[in-house]
Amino acid sequence: MALEKLGRQLIALLGGGNETPKPSFFKKFWQESAQFHKICDLLPYDAYDRKSKLFYSDETVGFVIETHPLVGSSVEMQKELENIFATALPEGSSFQVMLWADPHVGDQLDEYVKARKEAPNPSSMLIKMAEKRADYLKSFAYDSPFKPFSVRNFRCFFSVSLVRTISRRDDEDICERIKSQLMP
Repeated sequence: MALEKLGRQLIALLGGGNETPKPSFFKKFWQESAQFHKICDLLPYDAYDRKSKLFYSDETVGFVIETHPLVGSSVEMQKELENIFATALPEGSSFQVMLWADPHVGDQLDEYVKARKEAPNPSSMLIKMAEKRADYLKSFAYDSPFKPFSVRNFRCFFSVSLVRTISRRDDEDICERIKSQLMP
């Protein structure tokens, strides 16, 4: 509303009439996009089975797993990944990788402080230093003085989607086989 008022004032200053400017395509798009109540309204899945941890839609079944990001890899690791793509994934399946730089680092830094407090014969000086360090690093998550660098918890997600088979049991077996190869 404040932006709309500012726009009317700008038009008045530039000699325009009392016409209200028409909302732009992008403004209208974002207003309509914000009219959902849950994130699942934006996703193509119809159901989630808590027991099998699989997502279902009319034509597909899929899953998402989180793993640690791979910082470096050996030739052996590269061959294992190649094997997954060559043999584990059925034809027509989709495999996506998402690396998320999560700014919520408070839990990890709180664990860092907790470990100092629970150490045998904890030093009050070391505990105070750990608390100060954690607070300092937490501030880097959103307002780093060393932009564009900031503190992040890097998280890696694998998302696999397969064309459904006739049998739900077969779908579960195929997904379990792929999961076991991704997360041995």
